[in-house]
Amino acid sequence: MPRYASIGKRDSNEAPIVQALKLAGCDVAYGTDVDLYVRRGDLARMMEIKVPGRELELTELQKKLAAMFGKAYVVVSSPEGALGAMGLV
Repeated sequence: MPRYASIGKRDSNEAPIVQALKLAGCDVAYGTDVDLYVRRGDLARMMEIKVPGRELELTELQKKLAAMFGKAYVVVSSPEGALGAMGLV
């Protein structure tokens, strides 16, 4: 069954990731085509949240976004991974 972030279905591990990012001083906005838009200072990332073990299971749109945006588009499954993507660990 596909997941549609735009209609309110979110991954179960998203809340602790958002909390960790906010505690680290990041600005976080929820997206529809991308789960999170995260900024801290001059560094900005589009974050796709995946359940651990499913990080490589990208939809066609997610694959296209990853190809278009390179390092600015990251897939994370934990607070540590999200903080790492922001250069904070």
